[in-house]
Amino acid sequence: QFNNDAVFVSIDEVDERKEEVSELQKKLQDLKSENEYELHNKEGMWQKEFKELTEERESILVAERNRYETLQDNFDKFKREQKEKFEIEETNHLQITQEQENQFEHKLAVE
Repeated sequence: QFNNDAVFVSIDEVDERKEEVSELQKKLQDLKSENEYELHNKEGMWQKEFKELTEERESILVAERNRYETLQDNFDKFKREQKEKFEIEETNHLQITQEQENQFEHKLAVE
């Protein structure tokens, strides 16, 4: 009985196919390695850029915080100065009013 499903192939042809498969596997491995290397480089680049942006944002935030604190300090100082001026003016006004009342009462008493 003869096997109709069998195909006869020469050893040279099998060896050629094995070599082709081996070469394709090597190319595949080279491509994988190259892609991993590129991915690693891109990841490093993105991490560096992210770090730079984070540092820049932090620097801006610190500068703005300092600016705000300076403005707040100036505003608080201005409010204190204005309050002190108001209190001095009020004291002077009360003193002048009291002096005028005393002069008026003295004038009334003299007459």
